[in-house]
Amino acid sequence: MCIRDRFYIGHADNFDDAQKAKALLENAFENARIEIVELTPVFIAQGGPGCVSIQAIQIDSL
Repeated sequence: MCIRDRFYIGHADNFDDAQKAKALLENAFENARIEIVELTPVFIAQGGPGCVSIQAIQIDSL
């Protein structure tokens, strides 16, 4: 992955595990942009309290 790649780490009141996931991604993809965000209640209803999700997006140039 390169600088065009982005990761979003969502968490449900679990910032510590989100930080751990970010550190793992930073080691694996050194130039990727990584952001941590809080999940909304709709996502928490599916994953449960404390869940952590990772979304990977590759940005293509037009």
